[in-house]
Amino acid sequence: MCNIIMDTNKISNEKLVEMLPDIFSILTEEQTGLILSNIQIQEYLQNDIIYQEGEMPAHLLCLLCGKVKIFKNGAGGRSQIMRVMNAVEYFGFR
Repeated sequence: MCNIIMDTNKISNEKLVEMLPDIFSILTEEQTGLILSNIQIQEYLQNDIIYQEGEMPAHLLCLLCGKVKIFKNGAGGRSQIMRVMNAVEYFGFR
């Protein structure tokens, strides 16, 4: 469980702005409001697949807490870990 966020449904806009300063610090108030009104917070369990190799993610994804392994499937059904991400990092597009 994440020690920063105990209930992902109750994250305030102020907390999000505080957690993601690299994006929100360069935006105007109007742009910040637009992003905050369209943001979706999704919780995943260990070993859940967020998206698969070959799929095109529809959104910019940001890991608020925990870890994500980015891997690609290799020969013989083996996986090769390409990158391990920690909180707060963006992913989804490369």
